[in-house]
Amino acid sequence: MRDGSETKERIERAALALFVKHGIAETSIRQIAKAARVSLGAMYNHYKSKDELAEVLFADLFHRIGSELERLAAGNGPFPARLKALIAHVFASMERDGAGLAYLIRTRQEYTRRVRPGGGNPFLAFRNLIARAIDLGQIPKQDATIAATMIVGAINQVVELSVGGRVTATPAALSETVSRAALRLLAA
Repeated sequence: MRDGSETKERIERAALALFVKHGIAETSIRQIAKAARVSLGAMYNHYKSKDELAEVLFADLFHRIGSELERLAAGNGPFPARLKALIAHVFASMERDGAGLAYLIRTRQEYTRRVRPGGGNPFLAFRNLIARAIDLGQIPKQDATIAATMIVGAINQVVELSVGGRVTATPAALSETVSRAALRLLAA
C-alpha cells in the first residue's frame, strides 16, 4: 500500500515551480494538480487550500535551511570562517534548489510570522553568530540585528539576481564575493 508521500512530493515540487514562475496569487490549485499529474481530490487529500500548501512549503524550507545554518553557526573556528561557511551554504542551497531558495526569499514577508519558533531560523543563525563575535571582541561593537539584516539582505538580493538569470557567476564565486563584502561590512 502506498503512503501518499510520492504524490505529496510531486504536488509540492509542482507548486513550488509554479509559485516561483507565476506567483502564488496567479497560480491555481488546478494548475498545480495538472503539473503534479494528480486529481483535484488528491490535492485536497494532502492540503486544505493553496494557502496551506504555500505556507507548508515555506515553513519546511525555512526550518530546514535555518537548522542547517544554525548548526554551522554553532561550530568551532574563527568568526570569518564560520560566516563564510554560512554564506557558502546558502549559495550551495541555491545551486541544489534555486526555486526553493527563491521561494523562501520572495515569500518571507508573508509567511515568516506564521512559522513555529525554535525550528531553525536562517536570519537568527546569522544574527546569533554576529552577536557572539561582538561579545567575544572578534568584530567591533555594533547592532547585531542591523548587521545581520544588511548581510542577509545582500545575500537575498544576489540570490534573486542569480535565480533570475541576471548574474552569470557560479554560486561558489558569488559566495566568495558576498563573503568578502560581508566581512568588510562588519569590519572583521
